[in-house]
Amino acid sequence: IIRNSWSVLSYTDPLQTWNSGYMINIGKAVQQEKIQADSCTIERIFVLDDAGEEEKLKNRFEEQKNIGVIVKKILKKKVLEIIERDSEFKRLVKRYNTLDIAVADDEWVYMTLLDVTRKVNGAMATKDKDTLTMCKRLFLEVKKEAQEV
Repeated sequence: IIRNSWSVLSYTDPLQTWNSGYMINIGKAVQQEKIQADSCTIERIFVLDDAGEEEKLKNRFEEQKNIGVIVKKILKKKVLEIIERDSEFKRLVKRYNTLDIAVADDEWVYMTLLDVTRKVNGAMATKDKDTLTMCKRLFLEVKKEAQEV
């Protein structure tokens, strides 16, 4: 459960996740309630393969913004450049093999584990301090280069 903040790099397959009934209905309602009732901050950076993917997600960008989520976008190529510049980031991504990472309340890391086609094949959560620190740093570095939508 999120109390204060949810900082997310979203890189799952849009057709599998963002167009599902859960995300469109329940997930959106839960996020909106947390933002409005609990003064929770939710920041989501969509990691995109290309401009075509951006077009597919435009409605989701707007839905997220309309409920109070801070929404940004960045190309995967740019994220990989950020990772390449930092040996700790490289180790993190090599270990978990995902770019779909969320940090909750500066306490928990949630990762959606993906196969080579970006389909969800698992998930994990950890409070490991090193992983948490690395994921927070990665999110902040990506955020610096991401664009508002």
